Amino acid sequence: MKLAVCNCLVCSVKSRPVRVRGDVLLLLLLVWPHQGHTQTSATPTDSNAAASWFGAMRGDFAHALQAPTRWSRRDGPKIATLALTVGGLVRWADEDIDREFPQDEHRLFSPARGLLPLGEKYDTIPSTHMIVGLTAAFSLSSVVLDEPRHLETARLLVEAYVIVNGVGIVGKQLLGRARPFVGSGSRDFDLARFSSQNDFRSMPSGHSLEAFATMTILAKRYPHWWVQLPAYSVAGGVAAQRIDTHKHWVSDVVLGGTIGYQVARMLADHSAARSSDPSAAVRLVYHPAGIGLAVTF
Repeated sequence: MKLAVCNCLVCSVKSRPVRVRGDVLLLLLLVWPHQGHTQTSATPTDSNAAASWFGAMRGDFAHALQAPTRWSRRDGPKIATLALTVGGLVRWADEDIDREFPQDEHRLFSPARGLLPLGEKYDTIPSTHMIVGLTAAFSLSSVVLDEPRHLETARLLVEAYVIVNGVGIVGKQLLGRARPFVGSGSRDFDLARFSSQNDFRSMPSGHSLEAFATMTILAKRYPHWWVQLPAYSVAGGVAAQRIDTHKHWVSDVVLGGTIGYQVARMLADHSAARSSDPSAAVRLVYHPAGIGLAVTF
């Protein structure tokens, strides 16, 4: 049985006007269910479709928040390795790499520098615009190609973006690390500074968080070399660009990239496990009254 839930977005404000960012509104329009008038009268199943959609998103966020409770003994060495790597870079390598990376006199960093044009291009586009554009592209392609998988990808992109930005905000405020261009050295941490100054929000790298999370979602959802190679090249270019411009230490991008990758992998794996149940599918559809969802079960 297939149930189509379609309706337009209607907004009326009787009091003072409320400003809503257009990109945020578009994001909500594309990936969230809408409920209201249809060709036929609403049935209790309409609310079930919306509940299922919101439930999937709520479940993914809960799954992410509960990640530490699922850590096993095998995860211990991985976490310790990351901590030791980041700590070692802070102590012995950050300042040298920050000084030598832009010059690259010995061509040690040539492979990474070759990706700089990708990172520079990425840096010219606001991250919110990037995620809205990707979400719109995958959502609309799900309609054109009648492929529910693309709509699921759009939702995962939004979830990954929200989660890694939350991690980035908390991490930057708690660590209070000075950026390279401040000139106070790689070991200038003021823990729990909670400063509004951007100069002391170096770790982790927000650009690396977002780029690796976004590109990993694409690479995991479409595991073909012609998707994975460009995706991870862009993510690597973003990391290189942040180092080259003295916006971040190398340890910042290593930590940010690792967290972004792990969050995206976790969401993609969770989605794959849920999608293994073929009893339900959701896809985006058009209707003369607006945009909605089609739920097959």
